[in-house]
Amino acid sequence: MHKFIIFGNYTDKGIKNIKESPTRLADAKKLAKEFDGEITLFYLTLGQYDIFLICEFPSDEKPARFCLKIGSFGNVRTTTLKAFSEEEYKSFIELNESIQTDIFIILSIESIANILKHL
Repeated sequence: MHKFIIFGNYTDKGIKNIKESPTRLADAKKLAKEFDGEITLFYLTLGQYDIFLICEFPSDEKPARFCLKIGSFGNVRTTTLKAFSEEEYKSFIELNESIQTDIFIILSIESIANILKHL
């Protein structure tokens, strides 16, 4: 499962009906399951965003569809980030180092071939 961070802000409609927010959160948790996902953490926040969620979904398509559906209800607007774990981050760095080495070798071979053409 892939992790996603979803920030939300209440719309005028959402804040006007704030007493319904706990029910909407429960409905959002059910909706996430319909998209084969799960809301694993919820926080009400102060600052730029009103809501902070950590979710898991099996693909990038699922949270996109989930957020479009949530947004269509008119109570919140969302901003979604795909999140990578520390282990994934470290593997990207290792992979990047490997790719850089491979590129260097390829460029070196091409450079040698060009030099040999001119001899």
